[in-house]
Amino acid sequence: MTRPRVSLSLRVTLMLVIAGVALYVLIIALYLTAWMRPATERLARQSAPVLYLFGELSDRALGIEEALRLTRRPALTPQARVQTAEQVRSVIGDAGDRSLAEAFASLPSEMRVVLARADDRASRLRNTLVEYAALLELGRLPEATARAHVADSLRGLLRESLASAQRIGLEDLVQRERALSAAANRAVAFLAFWVGLGLVLLPLGLLTVERRVRRPLADLEAGLSRVADGDLNTQLPVTRLDEFGRVITHFNETTRILRDRAQEQGRFAAAGELIAGVAHEVNNPLMAIATLATARLDEVENSEQRAELELIHRQARRAGKLISGLLRFVRPAEHHTTVVEVNDVVREAVDLLSYQFGVDEIEVVQHLDPAILCSVCNPGGLEQVLVNLLSNAIDAVRLTKPPRRIVVESWRKDRTVFVAVEDHGPGIDPAVQARLFRPFASTKGQKGTGLGLYISRQIVREAGGDLTVESIPAAGARFSISLPAALSVATGPLQASPLPAGRATTLAGMDILLVDDEESIRRPLAKYLTRRGATVREASDGIEGIAAINDRLPDAVVADVRMPRMDGVAMYHALTRDHPTACDRVLFLSGDLSQLADLGGTTISAARVLVKPIDLSELDARIRALVSGNSAREAVSGLESGPDPR
Repeated sequence: MTRPRVSLSLRVTLMLVIAGVALYVLIIALYLTAWMRPATERLARQSAPVLYLFGELSDRALGIEEALRLTRRPALTPQARVQTAEQVRSVIGDAGDRSLAEAFASLPSEMRVVLARADDRASRLRNTLVEYAALLELGRLPEATARAHVADSLRGLLRESLASAQRIGLEDLVQRERALSAAANRAVAFLAFWVGLGLVLLPLGLLTVERRVRRPLADLEAGLSRVADGDLNTQLPVTRLDEFGRVITHFNETTRILRDRAQEQGRFAAAGELIAGVAHEVNNPLMAIATLATARLDEVENSEQRAELELIHRQARRAGKLISGLLRFVRPAEHHTTVVEVNDVVREAVDLLSYQFGVDEIEVVQHLDPAILCSVCNPGGLEQVLVNLLSNAIDAVRLTKPPRRIVVESWRKDRTVFVAVEDHGPGIDPAVQARLFRPFASTKGQKGTGLGLYISRQIVREAGGDLTVESIPAAGARFSISLPAALSVATGPLQASPLPAGRATTLAGMDILLVDDEESIRRPLAKYLTRRGATVREASDGIEGIAAINDRLPDAVVADVRMPRMDGVAMYHALTRDHPTACDRVLFLSGDLSQLADLGGTTISAARVLVKPIDLSELDARIRALVSGNSAREAVSGLESGPDPR
């Protein structure tokens, strides 16, 4: 087996990838900010004085040119001379005479000399024009004309200086542009290098994410899909000791636990099926024993023999009750709620484990409030919870020396019903108690499934209650069930309805069909019912039963569920199709109530099912109630249909 590699954790790996991307972007941003921006700013800063000086000198030169143009205008009259002088001053004033010393300070030396000379010549030309305007205004025309000629000569010198300055300035700008272009080329090369590096690192980053994140996620998803499809043997390889490695380790451990639990559930299901079959075979002789004992009680007068027969009857009933409780517990519970007598469920759970209490020398003390209200819940689920709590209590007190004691209590507070199971064992460790109701949390090692308390709490919470625990180390544990109280009491089995006089306590005049393959059961039942005044016919299976019904419709049919050739369920289906009226007259005998779960969507009332071994007095009452109810329905149906038109 390949050992997992020790590597950086997934968190650290992702942080490194993110940090690398951030550093990559940061270096590009810093380069553009620290290299390109200063170069452009420097070019702008150094070019600004040149542009400024050229602009200023150009403006002054244009103003001077305009003034020189005015000097060429004829000024014959004094008024014209004054007007020309004012225009010359105005144009020269607009051209300005600001000092450019600060701008000169930042220029290269050669350009500074040329521009300074041009500035000086422009100033001299301006002064000459000012003198021209003054002389012209005074009417001193010869002197004004001489100053105009001087201005013309200075203009040529100014143009020469501006041309030289322009040439030098353009050369300087070209050099600066070349420097900026070189910087831009270096920036492009740098960016190209980093983009190329990014193109190389990007696949490496994607490969890292692929190997460290996406691939383990895909493997985990595929594993979960296989588990969802029922493959509990799924195991994923742990290639790295990182977060995904730990998750996959937990996944493998979970699938192993699920596989073990599934195997246990399979064994439990097989055991349930086996118990169901054995229970039927055991219940039949128990019923035969109880029936014969009951029948003989009416014939025997000797007190000692009667006591022995009563003991036989009680023990047969006790054995049948234990088997029925065991069957009820191992069969999958139906998810339905009803009004439940909580104390009755508590007693049934205690009876189911009574054997273990005796073997382990455990005293069970029951403090059940007789005035307790019923609760609306799933009776099978509540019994499962109580059996689980009692089983855990047994395991706990086994760790102590006798005398061992378990206390079961029930009480009511406001609108809540409480049931508590308290043991005097070693208690629960606080560290274990914090996770006691989590799945697969067990204090029994390999012996426990770790699901009992988790499922128990879920069952109770689905009923609107809760399951809590209190524990004091070395002093025991107390589990408390709380359930909402019902607004009405539980409804018991259907009782016998009043019958007409002369038939209230007997079966006289009733035609009863017994359908059972066990002669040891059928014959004592027939003898008892005959003695009760009924006319009894017998059939050994469903086929003979249907034939007897076709021959004559009985008042009641008492049919076993499990029989050869045609069992009771198949017979009921046939009656539903061919004799609907007869369906309402069938009572079922069964050692396993789950056999009546599939009747083609037809619901059978609990009052029409008798669990083996049955009490003959109960059979008598059920038959009378069934016949009375059918007679009442037929009478009502006759009144609604009116008299026979014939």
